Amino acid sequence: MRRGFHYRSFVSFLLLFSIVWLLISGTILCISPSGRVAHWQHWTLFGFEKDQWQAQHIIFSYFFVIITIFHIFSLNWRNLWSYAKVKTKSGFRKKKEFLVATVLVFIAFFGTSFEVPPFSSFSELGETITHSWEEEQRKGPIPHTENLTLNEISTDYLKIDEEEIVKKLEANGIAINRKRS
Repeated sequence: MRRGFHYRSFVSFLLLFSIVWLLISGTILCISPSGRVAHWQHWTLFGFEKDQWQAQHIIFSYFFVIITIFHIFSLNWRNLWSYAKVKTKSGFRKKKEFLVATVLVFIAFFGTSFEVPPFSSFSELGETITHSWEEEQRKGPIPHTENLTLNEISTDYLKIDEEEIVKKLEANGIAINRKRS
């Protein structure tokens, strides 16, 4: 009985865990609110903000690709090369399967690109769920308000003096931390 570390099993588990996490994070990103709404409402799911879900999805996508390349070219290179040599000598026999797979990939690609049903239905469902997070009363009054200074808000959007805004906020019990540089 061999007791060493089994790299094929290790890589297979990595691929399995990665694809499961990509499925989870991709589904969550599909139904999450738009970035503007997610930031304004401080949206989280299972303790992660939208940016964190995006980071998870991106990192695991790269991880999956790197492990897949390692799987193909390091662990299975001899098998792949042997298969290619046999097929070039004996002829490619799985033409129907290759053709059907190719056609399905092209249908999915162009159906998604040109928003043809049923592909557009998935996108529309995702958009419907994405927009359902947005509550009218919690919508930000100005896009990306959280990134603006009080001076920018007062002069560019409200057209009133910054001091007047500060007085109104303080009159309503809202403390202002004013940093001067």
